[in-house]
Amino acid sequence: MSRAAVAALNAGSAVLASAAIRQADVPEGFLPAEDQQVFRGLRPSDPECARLLGMVDDASSASSKARRDVSQSHAAFYRADPAASLVEHVLRLPSGEAARRVDEARRAVANCPTLDMGVPGATGWNGNAFDQHGLTRARLNHPETLKDAVAVRYSHPDGGSRYGLDLIFARANGDLLILAAPGEFSEAGEKQLRATEARVLRKLADAHDRQVILTPGPSLSPSPRPRPKAAPSPSPTP
Repeated sequence: MSRAAVAALNAGSAVLASAAIRQADVPEGFLPAEDQQVFRGLRPSDPECARLLGMVDDASSASSKARRDVSQSHAAFYRADPAASLVEHVLRLPSGEAARRVDEARRAVANCPTLDMGVPGATGWNGNAFDQHGLTRARLNHPETLKDAVAVRYSHPDGGSRYGLDLIFARANGDLLILAAPGEFSEAGEKQLRATEARVLRKLADAHDRQVILTPGPSLSPSPRPRPKAAPSPSPTP
């Protein structure tokens, strides 16, 4: 592998590691989990909604469609009561692919105003049954740290809480970030979730702001050792 390729790979790995969500970034009560296809088994009847959830799971390292040829970072956390998950995927993709995937997510969201999980009465991840109205779409404002981002919430009120899911697709140059947060959240928990989402976006933006990529050039090549100068010849004696 060339020096340029090694330098680029090391720089990419450092950026993805800096962008990864950690225990200190998530709300209290969440515990670490293995990377997962968080929507596995949940299949909306609308094909556009199904495609949207499929885009999240396809980015997981646990997916059969996972890209094995790209640098990537994954993190997952869960909370048992009330049931909720936080899953993050960050992929360094070939030129243009990250932008294409964000555009694809944007189209899928636009064509999925209501997200159901199949037939009325189907059981969700928290053991509750979804009603025939499904989960209603609401756009989420996101910090202006990343200009190309799609943030959406699908939710349904449940007394003083709400259950549903938040989805974020964002990119920084060729790095694609996907964050999924399905579960049940109280009003206080919802504020913590939004703070976590903002922190995740900021971490990726900050990682790109800090990165320094060294491109091998003549200065990094071994320089020939200077030859010792010849001693001056003695002057002839008059």
